[in-house]
Amino acid sequence: MSNQHNVKGKVVLIAGGGKNLGGLLSRDFAAKGAKLAIHYNSESSRTESEKTLAEVQARGAVDTPFFYGQESDDAVAYHKSAAALGGLTDIRDIAPLVEFLVTDGWWITGQTIFANGGYTTR
Repeated sequence: MSNQHNVKGKVVLIAGGGKNLGGLLSRDFAAKGAKLAIHYNSESSRTESEKTLAEVQARGAVDTPFFYGQESDDAVAYHKSAAALGGLTDIRDIAPLVEFLVTDGWWITGQTIFANGGYTTR
C-alpha cells in the first residue's frame, strides 16, 4: 500500500457500518489501523453495529459472507452464468476499491462504479 492510501490513525465514518458491505469496510479499515465511527440509522441496526464494533476492537478484520441468504441455488447459478467472469463479486475486493477512491485530496462525485465481475443486466 502506498503512503497516500495509509489510513492508520485516521478517523473513518462508515454509514451502515454494522453489517453487510459496511461491516466489511469497518473490519477492513480497523485492521489497517483506522479509528472507526460506525453509524446506524435505526434501532434494528444497533445490535449489529455494536457487534461489529466489538469484533473490530477485539480481532481486526473478519471474513464475512455477503451474498443474500434468500437466493436459491438456482438463482446463484444463474447470477454466476450471467457474469462475464463466471462468478459472483468477491466482497473482499470492494474495501480496497473504496480505500483507493477516498484518498486525501480527491473528490469523486456522481459516480457509479460497478465492481461486479462483469455482470451485465442492461
